[in-house]
Order: sequence, then structure tokens, then C-alpha cells
Amino acid sequence: MVMHRVGQIQVRNGSNKASPLLPDRLGRALYSPGLVYFAAVAETGSIRAASQKLNVAASAVNRQLIQLEDSLGIQLFDRVGRGLRISAAGEILNQHYSKLTRDLDGTLSEIRELQGLRIGQVRIATVESFAGSILPRLVSAFTGQYPLLQVSISVLSSTDVQDAVSADEADIGMAFNPMHADRFNVEIRHDLTIGAVVRRDHPLAKRKKVLMRDCLEFPTVLPARGLSLRDALDPLLGRQTQRARHIVETTSLRFMTELVLAGDFVSFQTQLGIIPRLSTGEVVFLALGDAGLRGDQFTVITNAKAKLRLAPSEFLAHCQKEIGSKL
Repeated sequence: MVMHRVGQIQVRNGSNKASPLLPDRLGRALYSPGLVYFAAVAETGSIRAASQKLNVAASAVNRQLIQLEDSLGIQLFDRVGRGLRISAAGEILNQHYSKLTRDLDGTLSEIRELQGLRIGQVRIATVESFAGSILPRLVSAFTGQYPLLQVSISVLSSTDVQDAVSADEADIGMAFNPMHADRFNVEIRHDLTIGAVVRRDHPLAKRKKVLMRDCLEFPTVLPARGLSLRDALDPLLGRQTQRARHIVETTSLRFMTELVLAGDFVSFQTQLGIIPRLSTGEVVFLALGDAGLRGDQFTVITNAKAKLRLAPSEFLAHCQKEIGSKL
């Protein structure tokens, strides 16, 4: 049995190699509390200034510095008049301290990020069509993975969604046709076709394509003026609305769909807002064959001038993974 001495501690070891488990005196010095006092002196250039920075007595700083130099067996500062000038050995030790604090800062940053996924918040502003179709499943899956996160959702017009993201009132926005591209990062983009929507037993339901004049032969429910859908439809409507039987206008896409299900009404929207009804076969989506009809562009946007916190960033990554397969 061989006896090894490591610093002042004796360790019994069956081999002839020194045990790596306990640091020697030099190693302990490199991680001692005196290192903090040394770093403060190195930064400020004097013991008095270091004591003020650390809010401790100057004698305590001086004592720790002397103990550290004794432990290392080398002078860390040259005394110049009333001040101190760091020595070559002190420079090496100061670099060691800087590396330690950088590593610590990085570790603390990672811990805070993990805390962000436990106690963070995701603020979402969305248009109604997305809120009533895909978003519930996205949020359900995400909160299942991060059950302690708080998710807040505001259902707004497309313009108001953009305003909320721009004003940092929402982290992530779901909107149509965003304006002022310099204000936003467009994280997801999908072009959507606007068509006519009817109940499955409607007289138009068996057609593959219809014209606006065909639709206006029946009661019609239109998106209200100011909505992106209405902006796209107005060039086709023109004066044709004068020959329409009944026209209802609404800001609610859900109401449009419910009205279609209640009778012979025809509505106009993209497939995004009616995905659940299409999947059950309750409604039929018909392409509009009129020339000059532009589509809607659905986007997921973030503020171009603000960095996403961890929780919203994780939700965005979740959206980028899932939305493509849903649209």
C-alpha cells in the first residue's frame, strides 16, 4: 500500500499513481475566494479602490491578496508608489479569472433560458381564420410539451395583428398580406386561394368551378369592408351586387360559415378558416373562375427590431415544423 500526500491531505491508493480526485495547494488557490479580491485589485489598480468596489475593508482585501500570493509562491503585483501594477504572473492569473467568469456567465445564461421555458410567456396575435382552424392544435401540442408556460392569444384583424407585433404587444403574429415589410420578419409564408364556400347539399356544390355571377344568384354573405378578403373580392363584385338576392356583411368568418350551414348562403374565403368543416364534409370549397382575382397570403411574422425570447422562439420553431403540413 502506497501513501500519497496531496496538499495537506493523505490519500491511500493501491497504485503508484497520484490520485487526481483532490486538488493540490496550487489548484485550490486558483479557485479560492481570494481570486475575487485579486480580480478587483487588477481592475481598479489599488487595494483601496478594490475595497470600495467590493464593499469590504481594505485590510481584508490586502490580507486575501497576501494569502493568494503565498499560496501561489509568486508576486502578483509590483508596488509602484502608492499604487499597484500587475505582474506577468498576475496577467496570467487574470486571464484565468476572466475565463472562469465567462464560463460562469454562459452557464447562468443557459440556466435562465431553461427557466424561460418553465416560467416564460408566449404572446400571440392572430387572425380569426387561423385561430379557428390550426392554432388550437399547435397550442395544445406546445403546452403539452411545456406545461408551465403561459400562452396568451388575441384574435384581431390582420392590420391590428401587425400593429400588435410592431408595438411589441405580441411576440408572434399570424396575419394576411403584411405591409411595411421593413418592420417585420416574415417567418412563414403561404399563398392561399379565395373561393366560394357552400353547404354540401347546395345547388352549386357539385361544380368544380363557379363565377361570381353564379354565386350572386343565391343569398350571399360577404366579409366586411376593411378585411383583406373583401379587398380581394371587391374588383369582382363591382356592380354585380345590385342583382344579388340577399347580401349579409360580417367581420366574423365563423359567422359566415355558420350562415352557410344554416341555409343556401354562399360565402367567400380561403380554405384556412374552414379546415374543420372541410374535413367533415359539411361544406364544399369551389374555385372562382373570374379573371383578376388575387389570392391571400398568410404569414407568421415577428418584430424585425426585437429579438425573440426563448419561449416565443421555441413556439415559432414549433410552428415552422407543423404548419407546412397543415396548409
